Amino acid sequence: MHQGAISRSGHALASEHIVSAIATMRRYNRIRTPYFQDLLKQARRQSMNPQPVRDIVRRPGNPFLRYVGGAALQATDEPLHPTDCSAGEVTVMSTAIAKNHMAEMNMLGMLAVLDKTLADATRDKISYSEFVDILLQAEADYRQERKTVNRIKAAKFTVRPAFEDFDFTAKRSITKAEIKEIYTLGWLNDARPLLLIGETGVGKTFIAQAVGLHACASGKSVLYMSITALQENLAIARSSGAYLRYRAKLAKFDLIIFDEMGMRKFTATEAQDLCEIIEERSIDKSIAFTSQLPVDHWNEVIPDTVIFDAIRDRLEHSALTVNITVNITGDTYRGVKARKLASKKKDA
Repeated sequence: MHQGAISRSGHALASEHIVSAIATMRRYNRIRTPYFQDLLKQARRQSMNPQPVRDIVRRPGNPFLRYVGGAALQATDEPLHPTDCSAGEVTVMSTAIAKNHMAEMNMLGMLAVLDKTLADATRDKISYSEFVDILLQAEADYRQERKTVNRIKAAKFTVRPAFEDFDFTAKRSITKAEIKEIYTLGWLNDARPLLLIGETGVGKTFIAQAVGLHACASGKSVLYMSITALQENLAIARSSGAYLRYRAKLAKFDLIIFDEMGMRKFTATEAQDLCEIIEERSIDKSIAFTSQLPVDHWNEVIPDTVIFDAIRDRLEHSALTVNITVNITGDTYRGVKARKLASKKKDA
């Protein structure tokens, strides 16, 4: 009974809002239509005049004419009544229309900065071209940011580390020069594989996902998954009749990162699938592996010697290989991280 009352109350409230919105739209249309008709009449008269006067005269009470006689565009933050507008001043209604147009055309970057840009333009008296440049740059930046966010979401990273957060205090064999080489993405642009080889805990997954995030920010599409997830996905796709669609989906990404290569043995079919994926990505795309096993030892998980030799040949001769090890007395990356966290808790 109580739930029904809540439902009826919400329905009534929504109905009131809808009725109010419709009434507002009707009032707005009654005001707007005569103004546009006025503009059309003036345009027709000018087109028939052998010596037309190009200045459109603003009628009293017509807020839809932005300026008269080529007067400079002047923005204002103060509410203006339509009958009080002097030539060249943008009215509140015209700004609202511009915002509606931006929203309808999905120019959300422009919309977000319009008010501030108008205020800055009034204060600094910037030119038309500078004003438009600012709006266009805001829109371009917004769309680029949205594309990056969507690429990162599609990549399915488990964490989102950055190269700036890489801890060089841990005593590992990887150097800043090697990190820089990975960061430049030259290997990705050249369609070369990336191999991160090292024992557990030395930061292979951290580097792999950091480079994936950096590639997304650089305009590349990325997919991250464990090698066992690939094996399972291929098996599911094959059994459900979606194998070719899944392979086509994999082929679209500029970079695929396979984590923990060697965690599970490959069947002959799985090994053949992996070999084909590596081969098709050697033309204009790239692939990255993290593994505890050097490539020479991948035959421990790929029993078919013919397929193993084919995979090794495709990787060893072209890959950027980084072997990450720790010294005998040094901590792993996770060990260093755990020690720092413990120190922070102790200080707190």
